Amino acid sequence: MPLRVWRTDKITPLSPHPNDPDGGRDLKETGAEFLTTFIQAVPQGTSNQAVEEAKAREAVRARELAERRHLVPLWALPGQGRALGLWRAQDPAEMQAIVESLPLYAMMTTEITPLTQHPSDPAITDS
Repeated sequence: MPLRVWRTDKITPLSPHPNDPDGGRDLKETGAEFLTTFIQAVPQGTSNQAVEEAKAREAVRARELAERRHLVPLWALPGQGRALGLWRAQDPAEMQAIVESLPLYAMMTTEITPLTQHPSDPAITDS
């Protein structure tokens, strides 16, 4: 790519995530898009049972958020307890509220990155 001299690329293989809604991306949807990075950070002393129960509630909540068109795809990253998600919300405040509604919120660190459409995105350059 012509711009490679001005950037650094890092390739990270993605894997299916068990909570991925598999709904695809509809560019006609309204709202901003956000990329989230989740890293599991279970507080010391938390029982395995509490973690497993939170994971079960997390799967249910992910399905609810996908049905409401907030969660688009979800991927597992290499390593234990790491994931990426593409989300839709009206604004950063709504996105923060969505993340805080996740049952595993207290057991993970989260980074939320607002996204803007890239000028070379084939979805807009081919239409």
